[in-house]
Amino acid sequence: MELVERKIDKLGRIVLPMDFRKALGLEGEVEVVIGVSGNTITVKGAESICRLCGSAQNVSKHLKICSECIAKIKTNDL
Repeated sequence: MELVERKIDKLGRIVLPMDFRKALGLEGEVEVVIGVSGNTITVKGAESICRLCGSAQNVSKHLKICSECIAKIKTNDL
């Protein structure tokens, strides 16, 4: 894994290197999921994460909701 040092600006922003964005398929203005575990920050493309339950299985690209949550919504079980 390549490591690069970056400064965080006064507003808490950091620029992800272009090579990293390309490797993750993050081109243009896209949403990402950011997480913290211990002293590690992770960044993932948001397309594959259900907005309701966080699952990465069977997620609709347009709704960003997994098929299980869609089924629960249809039966008013969510």
